[in-house]
Amino acid sequence: MPQPIIVIGANGAGKTTWCRRHGDLLPEHFYNADTIAEGLGGWNSPAHQRAARDLIDKQVEGHLTRKEDFGFESTYSGRSRPAIIERAGALGYRTTAIFLGTRRPEINIQRVAVRVATRTGHEVPAAEIRRRWATCPSNLARTAHAISYIHMLDNSGQRTRRVILIENGREVAQAPTMPEWAYELNERIQAAATRTTASSRD
Repeated sequence: MPQPIIVIGANGAGKTTWCRRHGDLLPEHFYNADTIAEGLGGWNSPAHQRAARDLIDKQVEGHLTRKEDFGFESTYSGRSRPAIIERAGALGYRTTAIFLGTRRPEINIQRVAVRVATRTGHEVPAAEIRRRWATCPSNLARTAHAISYIHMLDNSGQRTRRVILIENGREVAQAPTMPEWAYELNERIQAAATRTTASSRD
């Protein structure tokens, strides 16, 4: 059965850097909307960003139809990407999610500002980063039932570290010390898993 891999987190969480360092773990068909938008003419163009998202949706639809491995990088803060993962779960796919979190959204905002200043990334309004910082983990908790493996990584500082590993809704590994956001997200995922199990018994 295909095994999608998604790398998710708010803007400035460090998704692209993680993917660059761990490219050998990613499937052949792995999509980054910013990279595609840049190839279309520029990542700061809303039109190119929409075109990139549409292209990814079309490609992923093909992979689902052909039962192929695929993956993508995403803020996971909208509706389309979580819907893809729920559909993949319903088809029996064993998805792995790499979630990069930070202690507070100001960390992400500062990183995005540096990216813009050095012309290595596109601008995102601070209010939108805050929204995605809150919405991404909410969507992850909501769709956790469709994800086989969740690796929670804390990327608040200079070094990225794994703080929790969840397998099929059950926590199987935990770091000795964890940030508050990881505790809270883990509790939400465990609660969602309990509700899903109870619902399946009805």
